[in-house]
Amino acid sequence: SDRDWSSDVCSSDLEQESTVSRFMDYIDEHYAEDLSLYKIAESVFYLHPNYLSKLLKNRTGMSFSKYITKIRMEKAAHMLLDTDLFISAIGSLIGYNSTSYFVQTFHKSYGLTPSEFRKQHEKEITDGM
Repeated sequence: SDRDWSSDVCSSDLEQESTVSRFMDYIDEHYAEDLSLYKIAESVFYLHPNYLSKLLKNRTGMSFSKYITKIRMEKAAHMLLDTDLFISAIGSLIGYNSTSYFVQTFHKSYGLTPSEFRKQHEKEITDGM
């Protein structure tokens, strides 16, 4: 039979796209929790962790842990600029139990400590007025 296999490929691509989008949304909503690829893959998506990880890597170019770190650092940057919360509180709110590890990770991402980042952006705001 001359079955058209291309429609199967498309639906599988759409399925993958939908799965990776749902996965990214899940991370975006639960970033402050202790996230484990295995737990999410098996108990939320009912998929093999390696498969889910591969979909994320294909979509973002990042591993699971790098992607979570990126999301957490973006949330931290917003909190640093939009709130007066202590650095330790922000670290806790985005899922870091250790303030020093949060500061270290933030510095690696932005080239500044959280306090330097906040000061620099406050200066830009006041200089711009």
